[in-house]
Amino acid sequence: MPQQNKKFCLDTNCLIEAKNRYYAFDILPRFWELILECCDDGIILIPESVYEELKEGYKDEELLEWARQHKETLFTPLEPEMFQIVGSISNFVMQNFKQEKANIFLKGRDPEIISFAKHKSMILVTQEGRVNLDNSKDKDGKFNARIKIPNICEFFDVEYMNLFDMLRMLKRDYGKKL
Repeated sequence: MPQQNKKFCLDTNCLIEAKNRYYAFDILPRFWELILECCDDGIILIPESVYEELKEGYKDEELLEWARQHKETLFTPLEPEMFQIVGSISNFVMQNFKQEKANIFLKGRDPEIISFAKHKSMILVTQEGRVNLDNSKDKDGKFNARIKIPNICEFFDVEYMNLFDMLRMLKRDYGKKL
């Protein structure tokens, strides 16, 4: 049975990897049209944090220009309630991961993106892979592994998948095609 109530929240790396590797603007413009179409239909929501991350840390003018041109269609502001979840994520990370790992994770926008997906009960779409945390605790009981979105999603009960699985679901459940 189709799960047409499923909505998707895109992580920044979905746009970056698509542009740089799989679906460059000049190779598969339909991918970018599909993202806009799905955002317009409310199937995909991209937190404004992704736009900020593109501006702050990823200096690709072509992708940034596309994001600027379609900013109103693509990006959704965070709601005040989401910052409570950001706080919970931050506290969890600080309490359970080594300080240096926590600092790296918390300086980015990933906690905001995860909280957006959780608050809106969306599937978070990321190209990050899950890190195996088994046997990664130090003698102080803290994880000494790089923090990845899928791991935090699991701790906070947020469904996640990669971009390719999302495209398959869009085709199957919504009839969307590349």
